[in-house]
Amino acid sequence: AYYLDQKHLMNAISLKTDADRQWSWELAISKYEYANDKQRWSGGTASNSGSSSWFNSDGSMKTSATGFIADYGGTGWSNFDYRSNYKMDNREHTISYGYHFDTNTYKYLLTYGYGWSTEDSLATNNTIARGASKTQAIWVQDFWKYSNNLTLTAGVRVEGWNAYDGYNLT
Repeated sequence: AYYLDQKHLMNAISLKTDADRQWSWELAISKYEYANDKQRWSGGTASNSGSSSWFNSDGSMKTSATGFIADYGGTGWSNFDYRSNYKMDNREHTISYGYHFDTNTYKYLLTYGYGWSTEDSLATNNTIARGASKTQAIWVQDFWKYSNNLTLTAGVRVEGWNAYDGYNLT
């Protein structure tokens, strides 16, 4: 038997000005969170019956008193992006710059024991994995449109990425 209990939440907002203006900007912010994410399954009893089948004769799945719970609760990420554009008087030349920031969190707990179909967690921790990361970046680019068939874009991006609070225990 297998049960899935999930509640994922997402919030986002995006704001921007008219891109045809000489000065324009865009802002996007989002957050995604695994408020609850538990996957439950039986330890199985196929070997108890002397058969290799995981199913009863009526088609239902065999279960056992022991089983697993995989909990991803607390996993999620958030993003922040800002971009600004300045079109020169001739409109064929645009300078853009921006800022990016994101955070990511991973949480995983696998437990084993009795009460797998009803309990929040079980007695034996089989695997614990956790970690987080963040990225920050700034960038600028110069966009020249010479003709309908030729555009030159040059730019630079400086980015920093950091992983922290990570471990894996099995």
